[in-house]
Formats: sequence, structure tokens, C-alpha cells
Amino acid sequence: MRRKCLTTLISLLVITAVAGCDLIPGETAATSVVTETVPVTSATTTVTETTQTTVDPEVLREQSYETFLQEIYLDLTGDQMPADSLSYYVAGLMGDTVNIYDVVSSMIESSDFTSEDLSDEVFISDCFNTFLRREPSANELRFYTERITDGASRSDIARMFMGSDGFSELCATYGLTPEFDMSSDLYATSPYQYIAELPVASRLTPIGGYVPSDEALSALYEAMDGLSYEFSFLLVDINTGEGLAYNLDEIYYTASSIKGPFAASFCDLDPEAASNWENSIISMLQNSDNDAYAALDNTYHRTYIRQWCEQLGLDLNPFAYKYPHINCRQMAALWLRSYEFFESGEWGAQVASWYEDPNISAIHTMLGDQYVTRSKGGWYVDEDPYRTCTVDAGIVYADNGPYIVVIMSKVPSSMDYLNPIAAALDIAHQDM
Repeated sequence: MRRKCLTTLISLLVITAVAGCDLIPGETAATSVVTETVPVTSATTTVTETTQTTVDPEVLREQSYETFLQEIYLDLTGDQMPADSLSYYVAGLMGDTVNIYDVVSSMIESSDFTSEDLSDEVFISDCFNTFLRREPSANELRFYTERITDGASRSDIARMFMGSDGFSELCATYGLTPEFDMSSDLYATSPYQYIAELPVASRLTPIGGYVPSDEALSALYEAMDGLSYEFSFLLVDINTGEGLAYNLDEIYYTASSIKGPFAASFCDLDPEAASNWENSIISMLQNSDNDAYAALDNTYHRTYIRQWCEQLGLDLNPFAYKYPHINCRQMAALWLRSYEFFESGEWGAQVASWYEDPNISAIHTMLGDQYVTRSKGGWYVDEDPYRTCTVDAGIVYADNGPYIVVIMSKVPSSMDYLNPIAAALDIAHQDM
């Protein structure tokens, strides 16, 4: 901590003054009363007289804001905020013309801060101490350092902290009630475009405003560090668009995992024909029956899944092949479209039930006892490493809302390697 003792003393004095005054920003009250006891001594006796001094609540609020901003500025820069800047920002907070997030961003972009030339690790530790009043764990330090390495500005990092419940609670002790929404409006209006425009995410990357807890980071890094093969994943909460991504644009052979979206698109676009193939589709989904898939593909080719891809704006070229090479965001878009079909009526619900008990699926193995899961895995070993893979993808109907999850890897045909990733991603989803 780099906080100066003077500011701490000011803080204690102001908070003591504010205590007993139920002050809500924007609410007006005539006065607060401070009682002072003054001893008066005469020649023969001492008499205690009580006087009352009125203090305007707006003055107390202004003093509280001043103290809070000075503390943040000292923590981040090691200096006192210039008086003119302090007056400007306090006036803005008092008049609701500026928010605390913009104020802090200005602090971080100021010459006072940039001239310190802090290392990333020191800056992140300062953010934890400033906004959450604690030191970071090793996993948290790793996570935020990776954000900066991937191109996030220090202002971006600070805004991640300011979106936390801990910072909101801290603000409340100074009479501020901030509302900060880091979620994306794009997901609500165009979820497929949202998925297509997700950042490349070559490292563990939060999306949609989600910030993982230390517990989630611990589980994720343990699972990720334990997997020695190349892998990628994407988790997207269907209701909010929040999630996590890793190594997002790496291309993998899908093997039999493509049978999931293939069957859903067929059942969606040609329900009458699909109903005649029910037994074959169920065997294809639950037992990964290659003969059933070959029969369907020979009859209908890839007509329906390509129609879905065209509707979703996906590149059609990979789907010229029976078993395409695609990335996590393409697979996630197909499963989001599958979810929409499953929710479309009785036929969609019936088809959805065929996905609930696959013989081999990390998602179902790790989470099927807790929730309804609908998934389809795939695996393949080949002399050509370009086609060696283990992939699992689907929908988890978790207690706090359904989510799409895709895990793709160069693991040579063993779903067990993906089990820890599936479990860790669900721990992260429980945070959301």
C-alpha cells in the first residue's frame, strides 16, 4: 500500500462525521446536528453547557467524496490530487455529471500516474489494494498480467476492478452508489455477430463483462496447466453473453462432434424426413454411430447444416466436408442455433432429449449428475496430426442459467483429458 497517513486520518475524521447521517446521494436534508459539550468554570463551581452546531449533509457528502478521491489518487500515484482537479471531480460527482469510473480512468491516464512507470505486477497489486482493499493471489496476478500482455490498457484493467461487487461496497461507505454495466448490448441484439466479433483470446480471456473469482481462476489454471496438448475453449452464458474464451481461433478437426449440429439442423429444417430417421439419429448422437451418419450424409449431404451456416453468417467452405475443420466460435454459433431449435416447440424438445445421454462426453460425465446436459463429443487419432483431436460441445442447463460450452483439443482420442476443463468452466459459470 502506498496510502499516506494524512489521508487515512482525514478519512477517519470524515467518516466519523458522516456516521449517524443516513446519507443517500441525491437525497436532500436540511441539516445534521453535531452536539459539543463545553465546560464553563465560575469562581465557585464548574457548569457544563451544551451547544448545538448544524452541519449541512451536502457538506458532509462533499467532504466524503473528497476523501475518497484523495485516497484513490494517493494509492495509484503516490501524490495528492491537485486541488483544481479535486474540486472539478467532486463537483461532477455532486452534480451527477461525471461518474467514479471516468474519474479513475482520468487518474490513470494522468501524467502523475504515467510518470511513475510502474511494472504491470505493481500496478495490478495497487489496483487490488485500491479497489478491493486486499492483495492479489498468484492466480489473480497471472490473470490480470495476461490481460495486459494481450493488449488491455491499464484503464481497461481498472474498469474491470470497478465492475466488482467489492468496489461497489467500498463506494457505498463513502456515500456513492455506482452503477457500472460492463456487459455488451451487442449480445442482446445480435448474439451470432457478438460471438463472431469476440476478441482473438490467445490466453484466458473474460467476455461480456465477466471477471472470474480467485476460486474460478484456481480451478481453471489447474485444469489448463495439467493439459499438455494444444486446446481451446469457449463458454457463453445464453442469457447474458458473459463467459470465457481461450485460444479462440485455433482450427481443429471436429471428428464426430459435428454430428450434434448436423442432426439438429436436419431436424429443424426437414422435420418430416427427420422423424423417419429417428432411430438412426438417436444412434448417431448417443453411440456416435458412423454408419448412421454416413447414411444420412449420403442421402442429404450437408444441405441442412450449410443452410444454418448461411443463416448465421458462417464461412461455408469448411462444411463442404463431412468432418470439417473449424474453431470454437463457429461450433458455439451452431450450438446456440441448436438451443433455439430445442426451445421452439414440442418437436424441438423431443429432439433435444436425444442429446441427454451420450456414451462419451466430458460435459455429460462431469456435469450430467447436476444438470440436464445436451452434448456431442468426437475423437480421432491419425498419422496426420492435423486430424488428431478430441472435441466436446453442447449446452449445460445450469441452475443459474443455460450456457454453451465448446472444448476442442489435439488430445489423441481420450475424453478424460477434457474432464477437468469441463468441471472448471462450470465453477466459473457459477460466478456469473
